[in-house]
Amino acid sequence: MEKTISIVCIALGAVLLWMSSGTSHQVIGARELQSTDDGTLVRVKGEVMQVKAVSGGAEVVILDAGDGTVTVFLSREAASTLAPSPGESLEVVGRVEEYRGRKEVRVDSSVRAR
Repeated sequence: MEKTISIVCIALGAVLLWMSSGTSHQVIGARELQSTDDGTLVRVKGEVMQVKAVSGGAEVVILDAGDGTVTVFLSREAASTLAPSPGESLEVVGRVEEYRGRKEVRVDSSVRAR
């Protein structure tokens, strides 16, 4: 009985882990981002329009998402891994946060797609 319960828990855990992985998140645009709840894990992509260095090695990236602009906050780790430049295509997975009345995506680690 204990072995069966363990196997079921392992299988359920594997399914939940797969469901929460970055590959299961659909890309959302600028308009949809503004109505998304804080803390929600989202995927955004677009052309890098601007990169601003901020304190601690972090960066703020402005993306043209096709239906408007998306502000992406990259942690120091994500910024050094990605090193985005204007004109490049960038795709990231992060959590929605409100900053100064607007929604943005905070990325602590990321995936790049060109």
